[in-house]
Amino acid sequence: MRTLLPLLGALLAALASAAAQDPPRPNVILWMADDLGWGEVGYQGQERIRTPQIDRLAAEGMQFSAAYSGHTVCAPSRCVLLTGLHTGHAQIRENSPWASRLHALGEGQEPLRFGTQTLGTLLQQAGYRTGAFGKWGLGAPYDEGRPLAQGFDAFMGYLCQKQAHDHYPPALWKDGAPLPLRNPGYTPSRRLEALPDEDSFWEQFSGEDYAEDVMLEAALAFVDRAHAEERPFFLYFSTPVPHAALQVPEDSLAAYLAEGWEDPPYLGTKGYLPHPTPRAAYAAMISRMDRDLGTLLERVERLGLAEETLVLFTSDNGATFNGGVDRAFFRSNGPFRGMKTTLYEGGIRVPLVARWPGRIPAGVTCDEPVGFQDLLPTLAELAGAEPRGDLDGVSLATVLEDPDAELAERPLYFESNRRQALRLGRWKLHRTLKQEDQGGALEERLELYDLLEDPGESEDLTARHPELVERLVALMASEHEPSVRFPAPEDPPAFDARAPGPFEVQRGPLRTTRADGVSIRGVVHQPAQADVAERDLVLFQHGWLGSARDYEELCDHLASHGFVVLSNDTQTGLLASPVVEARDTLLLAEALLLSTGVLTAPVTPSGWGAVGHSMGGIASLRLASASKRIGAVCALQPGWPRAMESTARAVEDLFMPVFVLTGGDDRTCPPSGSRPLAEAAPTGARRLWATVPGLGHLGPVDGRWQRGGLPADEAHALHRELVLDYLLATLRGDAGADERLVRRRDGWRVGRPESLP
Repeated sequence: MRTLLPLLGALLAALASAAAQDPPRPNVILWMADDLGWGEVGYQGQERIRTPQIDRLAAEGMQFSAAYSGHTVCAPSRCVLLTGLHTGHAQIRENSPWASRLHALGEGQEPLRFGTQTLGTLLQQAGYRTGAFGKWGLGAPYDEGRPLAQGFDAFMGYLCQKQAHDHYPPALWKDGAPLPLRNPGYTPSRRLEALPDEDSFWEQFSGEDYAEDVMLEAALAFVDRAHAEERPFFLYFSTPVPHAALQVPEDSLAAYLAEGWEDPPYLGTKGYLPHPTPRAAYAAMISRMDRDLGTLLERVERLGLAEETLVLFTSDNGATFNGGVDRAFFRSNGPFRGMKTTLYEGGIRVPLVARWPGRIPAGVTCDEPVGFQDLLPTLAELAGAEPRGDLDGVSLATVLEDPDAELAERPLYFESNRRQALRLGRWKLHRTLKQEDQGGALEERLELYDLLEDPGESEDLTARHPELVERLVALMASEHEPSVRFPAPEDPPAFDARAPGPFEVQRGPLRTTRADGVSIRGVVHQPAQADVAERDLVLFQHGWLGSARDYEELCDHLASHGFVVLSNDTQTGLLASPVVEARDTLLLAEALLLSTGVLTAPVTPSGWGAVGHSMGGIASLRLASASKRIGAVCALQPGWPRAMESTARAVEDLFMPVFVLTGGDDRTCPPSGSRPLAEAAPTGARRLWATVPGLGHLGPVDGRWQRGGLPADEAHALHRELVLDYLLATLRGDAGADERLVRRRDGWRVGRPESLP
C-alpha cells in the first residue's frame, strides 16, 4: 500500500495539472454588419466614417486582411456562416422569397431544414446559452427555419430580410411572437419626382423605436442573464445596418450634417427610401452601429467577462450599389473591383477582426485567406463541440494564437446563379456562363487573376496560364454539388420522384396473432438486396375493403428507394375502426422486429414513418399518437366521419412532422373535413397541407369515388411522388427532397396550413 500511495498521488497531480492546462471555453460575440464594405471602417483606411469601437477591436486583436463572406448577397452568406458549408454544398445558395409565397403573414425566406447543424445547435449542445439578434433571413414565422428551431434559446429581430429594409418597422419578432413597436410601418421604397419643400415631409420615414436600439437592449439583457446563470454564451448579432433604406435617428445624423459635405438629395431612383442628405445618413448609420457595438463591449467589460470573451466583427458581403449609397465617395470597397451581387473582391472581401484578450495577440494581421465557412469549425473547437459530417471550413484556432501559422492550401469556393469563383492561394478564377438567346447554347467566360500582384482584378491572365486554368476549373466542378432548389445551368436533370429507385423489390407475408386469438396479417415490401446498414421502416395503413391492391405499387415504389414498408391487410376487417387499425399495425411491427429470416437488412429502432389512405390516414395519425417510435406521418385523403374530431384532439400535442394531402374532387373525404388534422399542432410543429384539384378518392368500392380531373394512374403516380419526397426529407434529412416537395405547382401548392385558403 505504501508503494502505491506515491504513485496514486503522482497520478492525481498529473490529472490536476492536465485539467488546469485545458484551454477555457470562451463566450462568443459574433457581430455581423449588413452590406458594410471592406473599406468602410477606420482600420482599413476609411477617412470619412468614424468607427472607433471597431478600430479598437482591430488594435486589441487580430485583423484578417484576406477574409471572405459566404456569398455576395444576404441569405446564402448567412447560411454559410451558420453551417460551415460553402455555396457549392449549402442548402441556401441565393436570396429566395420562397416562404413569403407560402406564409399567411407574407414574410420569410427559404428556410434552413429540420435537423440542420448550425453554430447555434452545436454550441447549445455544448452547454452554451445561445441568442440571435438582428436580421435572420433563413426562414419564416413558425416554420422549421426559425431561430428557435435552429439552436438559439432567444431571438429578437427580423425573421424576414425584406422586412429588415425598414429600420422603423411596426413590429419585430421576439422569440416566437411579434413584438409591436411605436412605428407606423410602410413599404420602404418610394420614388420622388422632385425634392419636397417642407422639411416635415421626411418625418413620415421615421418613428419612435429604431430597430437596432430595441435589438441591442435585448442583447444586453441576454448577456446579463447568461452571466447570472454562470453559463458561457454565444451571441450572434446580425445587425441590418447599414443596409438601405437610409434611416437613422437625428442625434446620430447631426454629427455628419456638421461635416458640411456636398450631399445631393437621393430621390429613391435606385430603390428604397429617399433621403435629403444620403451621404450623411449612411455614415451616421455606420457610426451608430459602431457605438452600439461599443455599448455591448462595455457591458461585457463591466461584468468582468472581457478576458473570457471572443469577439468577432465582420460583414455579410461588400457594399451595395443601390438605395442612395455612394460607394465612390466613401471608397467603400477599398481597392477592390466589384460590389455586392458580384463575385469580384468588392462583393465578397469583407472586414474581419477577432479579439480575445490574453489569447489572441493584439495589433497583428493574418494574411491567410479565410472564409465564413471557417467560423463553425473554429468556434466548435474552442467550445469543445464535435461537429458531425463533412465541413468545407477549417478551424482557425491555431491562427488566432499565431498570425504566422499557415493553413493547408485549400480552395475558397463561391457560386451565384451562372457565376462561380474560386480562390486557391494567390490565384482566383472567375467562370461565367452566358446565354445570348433564351434556350440557346451557354457560352463560357473565364478570368484568372493574381491577387497578390493585382488585388483589383484588372489583368486577366488566362492566356498565360492555361494549365492552371484547367486545374482550377476542375476544382470548381469538384466543389459543386447540384441543388434542386437552386439549380446551376449545367446541373443534371432534377431527381424524378416518380421513377423507380435503384433497388429490386421483394414482397413477403407477415402474420401474428392478437391476444384475443384473431390472426392479423401484413405484407413486407423491401429491397431484395441484402445490406448491413439500417433501413427506415414505413408502416402503411390501407383504407376500407382491401384497398391494398390500389397501393401495392406505392409500397413497392418506396421499397425501390430503400425503405422497408410494412403494409397491413384489412380485407378481413371490413369496417375495422382506425383505433383497431393502429393497434394491429403496431402488433405487426413488433412481430417484424422479432422475426428471423424476413428482413434483408435491420430496420431503424425508432423514427418510423406512418402513411395511410382514407381510413388508413386516420389510423396513421392514431398510430403516431399511440407510439413514440413514429417520426413522421403522411395522411393521404384521410377521412372517417365518426373519428375525425377525436383524431384531431389526439394529434394536438404531436410535434412530429405531419403531411395531410386532400383531393379537390374527393367527396368521400373532402378537404374541409380533414384540414383540422393538419392544423391541430403545437406552435412551431411542422404541418404540411395540400389540396389537389381534380383528385378523386381513389377508392375501389364505388367507381364514382374515383372520378376527378386526374385519371387514376396519374393520381397514384402523384401519391408516389409526394409520399417519397416527404419521407426522404423527413426521415432521411434530404434537403433536396424537401425542396421538391414544398414548392409551387400548377394549380395547387404544398405549404403550411395557415398559408393556404
